[in-house]
Amino acid sequence: MGAGDDEEERMAADAKAGARERIERAREQLLDLSHRIHATPEIGMEEERACAWLSDALADAGFAVERGVGGLDTAFSARSGPGPLRVVVCAEYDALPGIGHACGHNIIAATSVGAGLGLAAVAEDVGVEVTVLGTPAEESGGGKITLLEQGDALTERIRQMTKEVEVGDEFTGKVVKTTTFGAFVELAKGTDGLLHISNVSPGQRVGTVEEVLNKGDEISVRVVEVDRERGRIGLRLAEDPEIIGKTKEELATVGSGGGGGGGDRGDRGRGRGDRRNGGGRGRDRDRDRGPRAPRGDRDPDRG
Repeated sequence: MGAGDDEEERMAADAKAGARERIERAREQLLDLSHRIHATPEIGMEEERACAWLSDALADAGFAVERGVGGLDTAFSARSGPGPLRVVVCAEYDALPGIGHACGHNIIAATSVGAGLGLAAVAEDVGVEVTVLGTPAEESGGGKITLLEQGDALTERIRQMTKEVEVGDEFTGKVVKTTTFGAFVELAKGTDGLLHISNVSPGQRVGTVEEVLNKGDEISVRVVEVDRERGRIGLRLAEDPEIIGKTKEELATVGSGGGGGGGDRGDRGRGRGDRRNGGGRGRDRDRDRGPRAPRGDRDPDRG
């Protein structure tokens, strides 16, 4: 076993310890949650109190909570963590008519919250996004089935978020950072691409990116370069006359600007989605690094 394997084992052990410690701190809260749900049984599609208690517990822990998902009043979704890996924990909390919680859904609900808290505590370290999904009417109506039937649009969105970025793909994304050498555009959660300063205003030369684009602007771009080894994605504006109508093969010869064809040109799409390709943590935009430059705003095409 090499040093790399030892380091991975150490990181895994640290993550497990961190998750376990967070769950242990929530022990009394989780027990209380389970006991309350057990003491107030609600049948399918009527789990108003259980849904509220679970949602509130997760919201108080910093999760982004959406209630009434899929058109179901007692369904919810609670998310935390940056990704790119995604883990979903399904919470069930309905009772049997006339019997109560004979199937232990009160325990399932509380342990789902506990699992979410534990994963959220180490999400940054291990690169996951955890969702606790509240699924009502497990006993009588099949809330999961309804959520699936209502989820075509969500499924397509997830497919777009998780697919590999390829040359020729077109995205509408927001500018998340501007530098002296270009603008970083968020293509999907955890994945950014670089629009080089030479291409922010086709046919015109600009002194600064901010003359044309600012953080928060929404623009349409096409991918013209992907360097998976370095975790870099090069972009051009979708309406750039130089690329309109070009095929994927033709785009690959255009390049992303700043001195010629493709290759090592500052196409830093280093979101968490690229960590498996050695791209690093591209979300650390505050350090303003070019792909090869140790200094602040250095144009990677001039290094």
